[in-house]
Amino acid sequence: MDNDPCPDKGINKFTKVRGLLSQTWSFLDFKYNNQHFLFAGSDDGIFLIKNDSAIRMSEYTGGFTLYQCTTVPNKIFAGTRDRLNTLTYENGEFVEQIYEQDLFH
Repeated sequence: MDNDPCPDKGINKFTKVRGLLSQTWSFLDFKYNNQHFLFAGSDDGIFLIKNDSAIRMSEYTGGFTLYQCTTVPNKIFAGTRDRLNTLTYENGEFVEQIYEQDLFH
């Protein structure tokens, strides 16, 4: 009998993602028009995780909070180190909008 309380059955496990090198603060399972995208917010910015690799999606560092808008479901709000950014899914790609007003000054 195996005494391991969490035996690895090959599912639900953590694996390292290529290109995601810093501490990660949030994940978002973005769902829109029967498509799913996994985003990660880390110290280095906001990343789209695709085929076990991270693709940087933001110009600024520090992606701490990710939220899919409920009234405009193709839009993601991203709280970064000192700004609010949005990523909008349009015509098969994500377009970043950066709000230039520094939230802390």
